[in-house]
Amino acid sequence: MSDDRIVEFKSFPEHYEKEKNGIRISTYRYFEGGEKPTDERFKRLFDGTAKLIQIRNSITEEAFLRQITDVAIYGFDMCIISWRDDSKVSKKALLSDAAVEAGDKRMREGGLDSNGNKCYGFNYKNGLIAAIQKAEEATKPKGDD
Repeated sequence: MSDDRIVEFKSFPEHYEKEKNGIRISTYRYFEGGEKPTDERFKRLFDGTAKLIQIRNSITEEAFLRQITDVAIYGFDMCIISWRDDSKVSKKALLSDAAVEAGDKRMREGGLDSNGNKCYGFNYKNGLIAAIQKAEEATKPKGDD
């Protein structure tokens, strides 16, 4: 993937349809390396470089792109990546400066999950939805409803 702001994962068809249609807006993934993951995708997720997630159907290769809203790390080998249901927002709007700038205004929190495991969440501050809506409005062709 040429854009460092995008991380890509494959999903089985039965999960892909739910994720694409906004029924399920997160995925959990296992990674190796603990605090220093070996997979570049996780490095970019954890250091905040990744702003968008692309989910690809493992059979048909169809894909969709969404704005990441949260990355929660559980223990040393699992994370949950959540996204906003942007099914009506264009890729151009997602990649706009306004959307990326809003995504950069994250806060980092630490704590324990219900099992007592250390976890970290990267949560986007308020304003992300407004920034994406504004970006999409700016890229919408005149006279298009």
